[in-house]
Formats: sequence, C-alpha cells, structure tokens
Amino acid sequence: MERKKSSEIGPKAALPSCGSSLPVVSAKELHEILLTAHAVGNRARRKFIRALYAMAESRLFLRLGFSSIVHYAERCFKYQRSQIYDFLNAAKALEELRRCDEAFQAGELSWSVLREIVKVATPESEEKWIEFARERSVAQVKAEVKDALAKKRTEPRENGYGLPSLPVRLTFELAPEEYDIVSKALRKAADELASSLGAQERVEPKEALLYMSRELLATDPEGERSRNRTERDESLYTILYHQCPDCRRAFLPTDEGPVEIPREVVERVAPDADKVVIRPEEENRKERSVPKEKRDKPNTTTIIRKVRLRDGRTCSNPLCRRRLGLHAHHVTFRKNGGRTSLANEVLLCSTCHAAVHLGFLSIEGDPVTGLRWKPRVNQFEFELTSELKDLSEVAEVRTVEVTGPQEAGESTRVDKFSTHVDSGPDPALVEALVGLGYPKKEAQDRIERAWNDLCAHEADPAEGELLALAIREG
Repeated sequence: MERKKSSEIGPKAALPSCGSSLPVVSAKELHEILLTAHAVGNRARRKFIRALYAMAESRLFLRLGFSSIVHYAERCFKYQRSQIYDFLNAAKALEELRRCDEAFQAGELSWSVLREIVKVATPESEEKWIEFARERSVAQVKAEVKDALAKKRTEPRENGYGLPSLPVRLTFELAPEEYDIVSKALRKAADELASSLGAQERVEPKEALLYMSRELLATDPEGERSRNRTERDESLYTILYHQCPDCRRAFLPTDEGPVEIPREVVERVAPDADKVVIRPEEENRKERSVPKEKRDKPNTTTIIRKVRLRDGRTCSNPLCRRRLGLHAHHVTFRKNGGRTSLANEVLLCSTCHAAVHLGFLSIEGDPVTGLRWKPRVNQFEFELTSELKDLSEVAEVRTVEVTGPQEAGESTRVDKFSTHVDSGPDPALVEALVGLGYPKKEAQDRIERAWNDLCAHEADPAEGELLALAIREG
C-alpha cells in the first residue's frame, strides 16, 4: 500500500479526524511555537516574581496566615527556598536594571541567565552582561559571574579569553562496600606516593586521587582483557595545554571552552610533553583564499593534527562540543577558493560538518579573531501577538510607600508597604503613537517606559501625561 505524505500545517491547525494524514509542523513553525512560549513565559514569570516581591515587602503574607514569605511560597507554589530567594533578588534588581528587564521580557535572556546576571550587574554594566550572555552558554555565564563576585567586579572581564580559573567540586555517592574499596585504593595510592617522594607526612586523598588518575591516563592495557598496562600512544584522553610563547598565559581546553590555568602547571610538565608549535604565519588571515580556478590541496595529516590540538579535540561549535567523529573543515570552502591553512580551518563533528554543507549552519570570521556561528534559526523573526492577550489581563503588582489609617481590630503597627495593582497602560495609547508614525514595537517600548516612570510617583497616571512622556522618551 502506498503511504501518502502529510502536508505541512500551521501550529494552530486542529488535529485531523481519524483516518486522515497526521499533522506535520515545519521546523520554522515549531521554532515559532517555542520562541513565543518562551517569551510569554518570561513575561508571566516577571509578573509572578514582582507580585511575590510585593508580597514579601508588604508582609501581607501575615494576613494570610503565613509566618514568612518562604513559608507562603513553599506552601502555595511548591518552590524550594533557593528558588524563592532567586525570585526575590531578581525582582528587586529589575527595579534598577531596566535593560535586563526589557531583554528578559523579549525572550533575549532566559531565567537561568537572568538570575545570574542580576547578582552582579549595575545599571552601568548591564548592557555588557547582556552582550556577554548572548553568545555564551549558561555554564559560561555562571562561571563569569562567580569570578566577578569573588573579585568584586561589576562587569565581565575585559578582553577575557575562555573561562576564569575556578575550583571544581567533585561529588558522588557510594554504597558502603564501594566506599570501602575506594578508601583502601586511595590509602594504597597515598602510601605509594609518599614512599616515592620520601614524604614523612600523610598524603591527602586529593593528591592520591590525582596520582591514580595520572597513572591511569599515562598507560593502556597490553591486551583487550589484560591487567598489565603499558605507556600508550596519543588518544582521546590526552591532556592538552595551550600556552602562548610570548605572554606565557596557559589554558586548558574543556567542554565549556578554554579555562585559564597557572602557567607553572604547564611549565612543570613541559620537559616530558609532546609539543606541537603553531607559528603565527600559519594562521595568517591574508592567506585564507586563492582564486576559485586554483583549488588548493586537500588537508594533510600535519594540518589535521594541528587543527585537532589547537581546537582542543572537541567540535568547535559552542552549541555542540562533541568529541568523536571530528573533521577539519574549511571555513571558506575549497571549491570557493578557500586555502588549506590553519587560518581557514576549524574542527567540526560529523553532524555539524554536514549541517554546514547543507546550509543549516554558517560560520563567519576566523579562528584567530573569533568565529561567529549562525544557525538557520537566526534567519527567522517572529512577533508576539495574540498570545499576550491573556497575559495582559494578569495584574502588574508593585510596592509603594503609603501612610494611612488601619483597619478596625488590627494592631497599632503601620506597615511601610502596601500593594498597588494595575493592568498596565491602555493599548489605545500604543495605537496613538503608531498613528503618529512610530513603529509598533518602539511605540510599545515608549509607552511601557513612560508607564513605569510615572507609576513610581503616582498610583494612576493620566493618559495625557503618559502620552506626553512617551513622546519625550529618548
């Protein structure tokens, strides 16, 4: 029986009746669904954390029978204590970090990134943090923020390459019998290490573990099931260090990118290490292309090895980082005149390599000044429309200072805060600005900024005032 192909349908189409073709959503449509849900989710979360912050500052949770904001949020919303404090810290910070607030609502920043940035950003540095986070993973942002907090910086490192040098905690659980095996192995390794070093003091478990690890990495079993081990050739588990011969700065390639390490670490192993030197002229950007009719030679074994070592034996695509099935790829294709040189080569896994040649992923720049990775998804632009209608009906809550009489029967203490609830500015004001020639998104941004500014001083700003301020907004 011949199987019919299903036609593409939009994401909002109803499911067909039984017996007809199954619905199919294209990659672009599915991405639009996810992008819209993500942005709407951010805006909903923003309203939630601002309302929770208002509940905490006004202490109105007491009138609901809860002793603390944590008790209230745990009981009503099932959030953990650490999550609750993240919400409160972010809501407080967003009162000053307007750019972060805008980027979060637009879906440019995820909640995982926002909660890290607000720990360290200031109104003067928030734009730099947003730009920093745009091309980096959550793990890289967390590492940069942690380093900034430790060194009392409010900005990302200037010209910082790779990840900052931070300690890593190793944690895992063992059954009692497994713990007995590991502890005895560490004790034996410690005794062997102490004996070889002539040490009088007890070797710490950390040093014993490192000793065992180095011994394991330095050897391979002689046969498939052999217990004897011999020194081995280069493998996937080779430890790579990169060091600049001029400034002597050293880096360790990791799955999240290069991590800066003390140069004495490299200098300690340098005498016995297998060194590969890449000369500056090998990465000369001026030699990246030749005329199309003079197609350059294919990759040589030497070039492939240098590309693999330079790029850390990991797929260079920051959104991939696979370590198997790696190819040396010409950034400018050979058929288009690209040279077979280190300046025009990058290490890719087989999947990313295929995506590039199929046009789903493009690479710009070069390995020296930096590569820019542009997946096909960057070509799609979407605008939030009807999905925000229901969300707009959820009240926006903030805290304002008030004084006034108390309700009968309450204690004589006057709360410093009370809640102010509003539904946001009238959408007709946005249409008014559009009628004056402003693009719709700019009109929305201006009205929202004016609304936030005026509501900080008065509970219910007049529409005329709001429109006048929105026009004056830069």
